Amino acid sequence: MSPREFEVFVANLFTQLGYNAKATVETCDGGKDVIATNNKEKIYIECKHWNMNNLIGREILQKLVGSAIGDDATRAIVITTSKYNKNALEYAEKVPWLELWTMKDIIKALNKIEDNKKGYVVNCLEG
Repeated sequence: MSPREFEVFVANLFTQLGYNAKATVETCDGGKDVIATNNKEKIYIECKHWNMNNLIGREILQKLVGSAIGDDATRAIVITTSKYNKNALEYAEKVPWLELWTMKDIIKALNKIEDNKKGYVVNCLEG
């Protein structure tokens, strides 16, 4: 799966979770790859489809938080197939509306989706 395919997968996942979600343009995205909204929330999501040896650092979180603040988003989520370094974890503790997702969180979200909708999301993984 390419990084762009991962962004589209995340957008489809949030759509099935009840949000109006769209992947942003591939370049000049302002630190967000997906915007998910409903009647209560505006969520900015940064997606990182990286291998396990590439840890997500604080800089990525800061860019997303800055973008979210500037556009009045209510939540920000970084979703990765990798993990977060110590600086990122420490930074996230200071921003209560910032969430750090890993594959475990993606699986939890998939489990919330009704069985008849799961195929749609999983098909996005397969292309």
